[in-house]
Amino acid sequence: MSFNDSLDFAPSLIKFQRESAPFHVILSGYLRSSKTFELYAMLEKLEGLTSRLIPFELRDDKSAGVKRTLDDLLQLLRAEQNFRSIMVSDPFKRALHHLVDEVTDRARDCGAINVVLKKHSRIIGDNFDGAAFFAGATERCGVEFERKKMVFLGCGGVTSAVSSRLVNVLQKVGLVDLNSSEAQSLAEILKRINSAIDLEIIPASGSRDFRDYDYVYNGTGLGKSDSRSPIDPADRFNKSGIAFDANYTPAATTFLKQLGEKGYTSVNGLSHMLMCSSMHLTAVTGDSVPYETVERAYEEIVKGRSGLS
Repeated sequence: MSFNDSLDFAPSLIKFQRESAPFHVILSGYLRSSKTFELYAMLEKLEGLTSRLIPFELRDDKSAGVKRTLDDLLQLLRAEQNFRSIMVSDPFKRALHHLVDEVTDRARDCGAINVVLKKHSRIIGDNFDGAAFFAGATERCGVEFERKKMVFLGCGGVTSAVSSRLVNVLQKVGLVDLNSSEAQSLAEILKRINSAIDLEIIPASGSRDFRDYDYVYNGTGLGKSDSRSPIDPADRFNKSGIAFDANYTPAATTFLKQLGEKGYTSVNGLSHMLMCSSMHLTAVTGDSVPYETVERAYEEIVKGRSGLS
Protein backbone atom coordinates (compact mmCIF):
# COMPACT_ATOMS: atom_id res chain seq x y z
CA MET A 1 0.00 0.00 0.00
CA SER A 2 1.36 3.43 -0.91
CA PHE A 3 1.77 6.15 1.72
CA ASN A 4 -1.09 8.18 0.23
CA ASP A 5 -3.51 5.24 0.45
CA SER A 6 -3.61 5.77 4.21
CA LEU A 7 -4.67 9.42 3.91
CA ASP A 8 -8.10 10.99 4.02
CA PHE A 9 -8.11 13.48 1.16
CA ALA A 10 -11.38 15.16 2.11
CA PRO A 11 -11.30 15.54 5.89
CA SER A 12 -13.97 17.46 7.74
CA LEU A 13 -12.92 20.87 8.98
CA ILE A 14 -13.92 19.64 12.43
CA LYS A 15 -10.90 17.30 12.27
CA PHE A 16 -8.58 20.32 12.27
CA GLN A 17 -10.10 21.51 15.54
CA ARG A 18 -9.36 18.18 17.20
CA GLU A 19 -5.68 17.93 16.29
CA SER A 20 -3.51 17.73 19.40
CA ALA A 21 -0.14 18.24 17.66
CA PRO A 22 1.16 20.87 15.20
CA PHE A 23 0.24 20.33 11.56
CA HIS A 24 0.10 21.96 8.13
CA VAL A 25 -2.48 21.56 5.35
CA ILE A 26 -2.11 21.26 1.58
CA LEU A 27 -5.08 22.71 -0.31
CA SER A 28 -5.54 21.52 -3.89
CA GLY A 29 -8.01 20.27 -6.45
CA TYR A 30 -5.99 17.06 -6.89
CA LEU A 31 -3.47 15.55 -4.47
CA ARG A 32 -3.57 11.76 -4.99
CA SER A 33 -0.22 11.56 -6.80
CA SER A 34 1.61 14.07 -4.58
CA LYS A 35 4.73 12.79 -2.83
CA THR A 36 4.87 15.80 -0.51
CA PHE A 37 3.01 14.06 2.32
CA GLU A 38 5.48 11.19 2.44
CA LEU A 39 8.38 13.65 2.13
CA TYR A 40 7.25 15.70 5.12
CA ALA A 41 6.65 12.57 7.18
CA MET A 42 10.20 11.43 6.39
CA LEU A 43 11.57 14.85 7.37
CA GLU A 44 9.76 14.60 10.69
CA LYS A 45 11.24 11.13 11.22
CA LEU A 46 14.82 12.00 10.19
CA GLU A 47 15.11 15.60 11.36
CA GLY A 48 12.48 15.94 14.07
CA LEU A 49 10.81 18.76 12.14
CA THR A 50 7.27 19.85 12.88
CA SER A 51 6.21 18.87 9.40
CA ARG A 52 3.05 16.76 9.56
CA LEU A 53 0.89 17.46 6.53
CA ILE A 54 -2.85 16.91 6.15
CA PRO A 55 -4.38 16.91 2.65
CA PHE A 56 -7.46 18.98 1.89
CA GLU A 57 -8.71 18.20 -1.60
CA LEU A 58 -11.51 20.50 -2.72
CA ARG A 59 -13.35 20.63 -6.01
CA ASP A 60 -13.08 24.06 -7.59
CA ASP A 61 -16.61 24.52 -8.90
CA LYS A 62 -16.77 28.27 -8.14
CA SER A 63 -19.83 27.67 -5.98
CA ALA A 64 -20.80 29.64 -2.89
CA GLY A 65 -20.22 26.47 -0.87
CA VAL A 66 -16.58 26.23 -1.95
CA LYS A 67 -16.02 29.90 -1.17
CA ARG A 68 -17.49 29.39 2.32
CA THR A 69 -15.26 26.37 2.86
CA LEU A 70 -12.15 28.37 1.90
CA ASP A 71 -13.18 31.13 4.29
CA ASP A 72 -13.81 28.61 7.08
CA LEU A 73 -10.42 26.96 6.44
CA LEU A 74 -8.54 30.24 6.79
CA GLN A 75 -10.52 31.21 9.87
CA LEU A 76 -9.46 27.90 11.44
CA LEU A 77 -5.83 28.68 10.60
CA ARG A 78 -6.23 31.97 12.41
CA ALA A 79 -7.91 30.43 15.46
CA GLU A 80 -6.29 27.01 16.00
CA GLN A 81 -2.89 27.07 17.73
CA ASN A 82 -1.70 23.76 16.25
CA PHE A 83 -2.71 24.71 12.70
CA ARG A 84 0.52 26.34 11.45
CA SER A 85 0.21 26.98 7.69
CA ILE A 86 -1.50 26.14 4.41
CA MET A 87 0.37 25.14 1.26
CA VAL A 88 -1.79 26.14 -1.71
CA SER A 89 -1.82 24.36 -5.05
CA ASP A 90 -3.85 24.95 -8.20
CA PRO A 91 -6.61 25.81 -8.79
CA PHE A 92 -6.75 27.89 -5.60
CA LYS A 93 -3.62 30.05 -5.90
CA ARG A 94 -5.67 33.01 -7.12
CA ALA A 95 -8.63 32.52 -4.80
CA LEU A 96 -7.27 33.58 -1.41
CA HIS A 97 -6.12 37.20 -1.70
CA HIS A 98 -9.31 38.59 -0.17
CA LEU A 99 -9.24 36.06 2.69
CA VAL A 100 -5.82 36.88 4.17
CA ASP A 101 -4.76 39.86 6.29
CA GLU A 102 -1.60 40.64 4.31
CA VAL A 103 -0.12 39.75 0.92
CA THR A 104 3.65 39.86 0.35
CA ASP A 105 5.06 41.87 -2.54
CA ARG A 106 6.01 38.78 -4.55
CA ALA A 107 2.56 37.23 -4.13
CA ARG A 108 0.97 40.53 -5.12
CA ASP A 109 3.25 40.93 -8.14
CA CYS A 110 2.35 37.56 -9.63
CA GLY A 111 -1.29 37.58 -8.51
CA ALA A 112 -1.03 34.18 -6.81
CA ILE A 113 -0.58 32.75 -3.31
CA ASN A 114 1.04 29.34 -2.79
CA VAL A 115 1.47 29.45 0.99
CA VAL A 116 -0.48 31.03 3.84
CA LEU A 117 1.59 31.63 6.96
CA LYS A 118 0.53 32.71 10.42
CA LYS A 119 2.18 35.39 12.54
CA HIS A 120 0.41 35.56 15.88
CA SER A 121 -3.27 36.00 14.94
CA ARG A 122 -2.63 37.43 11.46
CA ILE A 123 -2.47 35.34 8.30
CA ILE A 124 -0.18 36.27 5.43
CA GLY A 125 -0.33 35.15 1.81
CA ASP A 126 3.07 34.55 0.23
CA ASN A 127 4.43 32.83 -2.86
CA PHE A 128 7.60 30.72 -2.96
CA ASP A 129 6.96 29.27 -6.45
CA GLY A 130 8.99 31.74 -8.49
CA ALA A 131 11.99 31.80 -6.15
CA ALA A 132 11.86 28.01 -5.69
CA PHE A 133 11.70 27.31 -9.42
CA PHE A 134 14.56 29.71 -10.17
CA ALA A 135 16.80 28.40 -7.40
CA GLY A 136 16.02 24.77 -8.24
CA ALA A 137 16.68 25.24 -11.96
CA THR A 138 19.84 27.35 -11.64
CA GLU A 139 21.50 25.92 -8.52
CA ARG A 140 20.50 22.26 -8.85
CA CYS A 141 20.08 21.79 -12.62
CA GLY A 142 22.59 24.33 -13.97
CA VAL A 143 20.08 26.18 -16.17
CA GLU A 144 20.82 29.73 -17.35
CA PHE A 145 17.93 32.10 -18.13
CA GLU A 146 19.71 35.33 -19.04
CA ARG A 147 18.54 36.57 -22.47
CA LYS A 148 16.70 33.33 -23.24
CA LYS A 149 13.33 33.07 -24.97
CA MET A 150 10.76 31.02 -23.05
CA VAL A 151 7.18 30.02 -23.85
CA PHE A 152 4.75 29.11 -21.08
CA LEU A 153 1.92 26.65 -21.73
CA GLY A 154 -0.90 27.40 -19.30
CA CYS A 155 -1.18 30.75 -17.51
CA GLY A 156 -2.45 29.71 -14.08
CA GLY A 157 -0.97 30.24 -10.64
CA VAL A 158 2.33 28.40 -11.00
CA THR A 159 3.10 29.94 -14.40
CA SER A 160 2.26 33.40 -13.04
CA ALA A 161 4.81 33.01 -10.24
CA VAL A 162 7.55 31.47 -12.39
CA SER A 163 7.20 33.91 -15.29
CA SER A 164 7.05 36.88 -12.90
CA ARG A 165 10.37 35.78 -11.40
CA LEU A 166 11.99 35.37 -14.82
CA VAL A 167 10.56 38.30 -16.79
CA ASN A 168 13.41 40.64 -15.89
CA VAL A 169 16.10 38.25 -17.18
CA LEU A 170 14.43 36.67 -20.22
CA GLN A 171 14.67 38.23 -23.66
CA LYS A 172 11.23 37.10 -24.79
CA VAL A 173 8.14 35.49 -23.23
CA GLY A 174 5.41 33.56 -25.03
CA LEU A 175 2.06 32.76 -23.38
CA VAL A 176 -0.46 30.08 -24.33
CA ASP A 177 -3.75 29.31 -22.58
CA LEU A 178 -7.06 27.78 -23.63
CA ASN A 179 -8.68 30.76 -21.91
CA SER A 180 -7.37 33.78 -23.81
CA SER A 181 -8.33 36.10 -20.94
CA GLU A 182 -5.92 34.19 -18.65
CA ALA A 183 -3.08 34.78 -21.10
CA GLN A 184 -4.01 38.44 -21.45
CA SER A 185 -4.19 38.93 -17.67
CA LEU A 186 -0.75 37.39 -17.19
CA ALA A 187 0.64 39.48 -20.05
CA GLU A 188 -0.51 42.62 -18.24
CA ILE A 189 1.14 41.44 -15.00
CA LEU A 190 4.44 40.78 -16.77
CA LYS A 191 4.34 44.11 -18.59
CA ARG A 192 3.86 45.90 -15.27
CA ILE A 193 7.01 44.22 -13.96
CA ASN A 194 9.05 44.77 -17.13
CA SER A 195 7.48 47.10 -19.67
CA ALA A 196 10.31 46.43 -22.15
CA ILE A 197 9.86 42.64 -22.35
CA ASP A 198 9.20 41.19 -25.80
CA LEU A 199 5.91 39.38 -25.19
CA GLU A 200 3.76 37.24 -27.48
CA ILE A 201 0.35 35.66 -26.86
CA ILE A 202 0.12 32.51 -28.97
CA PRO A 203 -3.20 30.89 -30.00
CA ALA A 204 -4.08 27.78 -28.01
CA SER A 205 -5.27 25.83 -31.05
CA GLY A 206 -4.09 25.18 -34.58
CA SER A 207 -0.58 24.57 -35.83
CA ARG A 208 1.79 26.56 -33.63
CA ASP A 209 5.36 27.54 -34.34
CA PHE A 210 7.55 27.53 -31.22
CA ARG A 211 10.88 27.56 -33.05
CA ASP A 212 11.71 31.06 -31.81
CA TYR A 213 11.87 29.79 -28.20
CA ASP A 214 14.80 28.21 -26.35
CA TYR A 215 12.74 26.88 -23.44
CA VAL A 216 9.20 25.45 -23.16
CA TYR A 217 7.38 25.30 -19.80
CA ASN A 218 4.33 23.13 -19.12
CA GLY A 219 2.29 24.76 -16.36
CA THR A 220 -1.05 23.28 -17.44
CA GLY A 221 -1.12 20.36 -15.01
CA LEU A 222 -1.71 17.98 -17.93
CA GLY A 223 0.19 14.74 -17.40
CA LYS A 224 -0.04 14.71 -13.61
CA SER A 225 -2.76 12.09 -13.45
CA ASP A 226 -3.01 10.99 -17.09
CA SER A 227 -1.03 10.75 -20.33
CA ARG A 228 -2.30 14.00 -21.85
CA SER A 229 0.02 16.71 -23.15
CA PRO A 230 -0.41 20.41 -23.98
CA ILE A 231 1.39 20.06 -27.33
CA ASP A 232 0.22 18.55 -30.62
CA PRO A 233 2.06 16.66 -33.37
CA ALA A 234 1.50 19.64 -35.70
CA ASP A 235 3.35 22.04 -33.40
CA ARG A 236 6.82 23.00 -34.60
CA PHE A 237 9.86 23.12 -32.29
CA ASN A 238 13.62 23.54 -32.44
CA LYS A 239 15.90 20.51 -32.55
CA SER A 240 17.24 21.34 -29.10
CA GLY A 241 16.33 23.34 -26.01
CA ILE A 242 15.03 22.72 -22.51
CA ALA A 243 11.55 21.42 -21.68
CA PHE A 244 10.32 22.19 -18.15
CA ASP A 245 7.32 20.52 -16.54
CA ALA A 246 5.76 21.76 -13.32
CA ASN A 247 4.80 18.13 -12.65
CA TYR A 248 7.27 15.78 -10.99
CA THR A 249 4.99 12.74 -10.90
CA PRO A 250 5.44 10.96 -13.16
CA ALA A 251 9.09 11.90 -13.55
CA ALA A 252 8.77 11.82 -17.34
CA THR A 253 5.39 13.13 -18.48
CA THR A 254 4.12 12.68 -22.03
CA PHE A 255 5.09 16.31 -22.67
CA LEU A 256 8.71 15.73 -21.60
CA LYS A 257 8.91 12.52 -23.63
CA GLN A 258 7.59 14.27 -26.74
CA LEU A 259 10.15 17.06 -26.57
CA GLY A 260 12.88 14.65 -25.49
CA GLU A 261 12.37 12.84 -28.79
CA LYS A 262 12.97 16.16 -30.55
CA GLY A 263 16.31 16.67 -28.78
CA TYR A 264 15.24 18.73 -25.77
CA THR A 265 16.74 18.34 -22.29
CA SER A 266 14.08 17.55 -19.68
CA VAL A 267 13.68 19.28 -16.31
CA ASN A 268 10.69 18.09 -14.32
CA GLY A 269 9.24 19.78 -11.24
CA LEU A 270 11.21 17.84 -8.62
CA SER A 271 13.87 20.48 -7.89
CA HIS A 272 11.09 23.09 -7.73
CA MET A 273 9.10 21.00 -5.23
CA LEU A 274 12.11 20.22 -3.03
CA MET A 275 13.23 23.86 -2.99
CA CYS A 276 9.70 25.02 -2.22
CA SER A 277 9.53 22.55 0.68
CA SER A 278 12.86 23.88 1.98
CA MET A 279 11.56 27.46 1.86
CA HIS A 280 8.23 26.53 3.46
CA LEU A 281 9.78 24.61 6.35
CA THR A 282 12.36 27.34 6.95
CA ALA A 283 9.53 29.88 7.16
CA VAL A 284 7.31 27.88 9.53
CA THR A 285 10.01 26.48 11.84
CA GLY A 286 12.14 29.61 12.11
CA ASP A 287 15.25 27.50 11.46
CA SER A 288 17.14 26.94 8.23
CA VAL A 289 16.02 23.75 6.48
CA PRO A 290 18.49 23.43 3.56
CA TYR A 291 17.61 21.96 0.18
CA GLU A 292 20.11 19.16 0.84
CA THR A 293 18.17 18.10 3.94
CA VAL A 294 14.92 17.88 1.99
CA GLU A 295 16.64 16.10 -0.90
CA ARG A 296 18.15 13.53 1.48
CA ALA A 297 14.70 12.74 2.88
CA TYR A 298 13.32 12.33 -0.63
CA GLU A 299 16.16 9.97 -1.53
CA GLU A 300 15.36 7.86 1.54
CA ILE A 301 11.80 7.50 0.26
CA VAL A 302 13.02 6.45 -3.19
CA LYS A 303 15.45 3.92 -1.66
CA GLY A 304 12.65 2.45 0.43
CA ARG A 305 10.42 2.01 -2.60
CA SER A 306 13.17 0.31 -4.58
CA GLY A 307 13.93 -2.08 -1.74
CA LEU A 308 17.43 -0.71 -1.14
CA SER A 309 18.75 -0.68 2.41
